[in-house]
Amino acid sequence: GGGSLLVCVDQEGGRVARLPAPAFTSVPPARELGDAPAGAEAAAAAAGEVFAKELRACHIDMDLAPVVDVDTNPANPVIGARAFDDR
Repeated sequence: GGGSLLVCVDQEGGRVARLPAPAFTSVPPARELGDAPAGAEAAAAAAGEVFAKELRACHIDMDLAPVVDVDTNPANPVIGARAFDDR
């Protein structure tokens, strides 16, 4: 008894959206953030702010994202757009 419940979700953006639109903001996958014309760092920061605000409003304590996978195998269908870059 007495302990707090830690609530987590895997909300990466792209196809990994456990909390989908329209109730939550649709965020592009990591690859699109990594390729953003205005800069990957700014795009990732903006996505992080969206996730933080929305998840905190729902009393979710931790987002199990972003993943830091490296897309070293173009034939791997699992990583692909979930990686910020392919180099």
